[in-house]
Amino acid sequence: ENIFAPVIRGATMRTAIALLGTDPRKMYITSCDISNAFLNATPKEKVFIRWPPGFPTVDVKNVYRLLRSLYGLCQSPKEWYECLRDWLREKRYNQSKADPCLWTKKGPDGSLRLILVYVDDMLILADDKTIAAEVKEMFRGQFNMTEVEDADKVIGVEIFRVKGGICLGQPTYAKTLMEKADLWIENENRKYPINPISESWTHDERSGYLDRKEKDFYVSFLMSIAWMSQQTRPDLCASASILARYLGKPTKSDLAALKRLLLYVRGSWNDVLYYQDSRKGELIHEESALHIRDKPPGDICSYVDADWANDADRVSRSGVVILARGAPIVWMSKKQSMVATSSTEAEYYAAAASVAEVAGVRSVLVDLGMEQKTPTRIYEDNKSCIAIAYKPMHHGRTKHFDIKAHFLRDRIEKEEVEIKYCPTSEMIADMLTKSLPGPQHQRLKRLANIRPLSSFEIVKLNP
Repeated sequence: ENIFAPVIRGATMRTAIALLGTDPRKMYITSCDISNAFLNATPKEKVFIRWPPGFPTVDVKNVYRLLRSLYGLCQSPKEWYECLRDWLREKRYNQSKADPCLWTKKGPDGSLRLILVYVDDMLILADDKTIAAEVKEMFRGQFNMTEVEDADKVIGVEIFRVKGGICLGQPTYAKTLMEKADLWIENENRKYPINPISESWTHDERSGYLDRKEKDFYVSFLMSIAWMSQQTRPDLCASASILARYLGKPTKSDLAALKRLLLYVRGSWNDVLYYQDSRKGELIHEESALHIRDKPPGDICSYVDADWANDADRVSRSGVVILARGAPIVWMSKKQSMVATSSTEAEYYAAAASVAEVAGVRSVLVDLGMEQKTPTRIYEDNKSCIAIAYKPMHHGRTKHFDIKAHFLRDRIEKEEVEIKYCPTSEMIADMLTKSLPGPQHQRLKRLANIRPLSSFEIVKLNP
């Protein structure tokens, strides 16, 4: 009955690549694929099969018990994961408590080895090529596998080493998507939208519902964009989340919004997340001014915002972005679970959600050998929310707040996080809550280091 098999979280993969791949030592990034992985696991349940008709066998009346897991059985992924888990433990690898598919090991000389598991695909990060070869040799001694020397692509995400840092993106996937939508025309001098959804757009049932063909188009392309928004394109996250609410009965107005979104993707098809070299300074906010300062290794910060009651059901939307090396590693755009009675309450719930995400990232950083010694800075543009987080004031107006949100205060008291003011014009999380004017959307993209790949000089992934 228990058939769940975990896979590496995209946030964990981005965190490891952003913080270790941009380090001056430039960790070696490679991968391998286990061939016929499920056949290495032994079923715990008794599973019997019959030979298919026409298959030569001694006795067609017999049934046969499986001694190995097969592809197609619902429990096979879990049994393969447990097989790999037990073997890695024998090899003295440590399993992350924050992500069960992250495995780490330090050598006697302090060298670091990371294995990120996605079913039968292994992304390997090591201090140098020799150590990476040792890890592969370890796998080769136990499993049949195919190797990729330079892991320039993993689970659909492309990795680019550039001068001054490393980039993650999906330009090939975006180009394929545009060709499928008949929007890819080489050297076209067409102007494309600079924000995903028009500010004036609303879901309008009077515009009429889509027919079968139109609905299939809507669902297919929206889900493709949603996949991109979860992997490397936080600027698409709010738009995909908003339009996905109408998957059941999309209207003509929703289809028009999707087509505009596709045009936006066409115009920004080669945008990537740029994680800059750890030796470079990063932007921080002090009161209402932007400054640049050097950040210690592994330092992260978060931006949080909420769009209060800007929907028909009056439920607010939270936006959270966590940055490392100047670009997002974690982001979310999600409707809150309750109706907030004020903008301060909505911001407070969003800040609590941000703290939960920060706690998860801080746990991963411990596994990467980058334990945070200082509080993680969370930027918020609502001063009332900041005041309530630091002391229980305005009790008459806050007594109805959900009690689970108050763990924000607990984390502040433990000095794991600190909340600082950031003006709305610099609030990166604002683009994850609603549609913004084109210039402001582009400004926040630049602050989040979402840039065209063509603006970088690409170098060899593993120099």
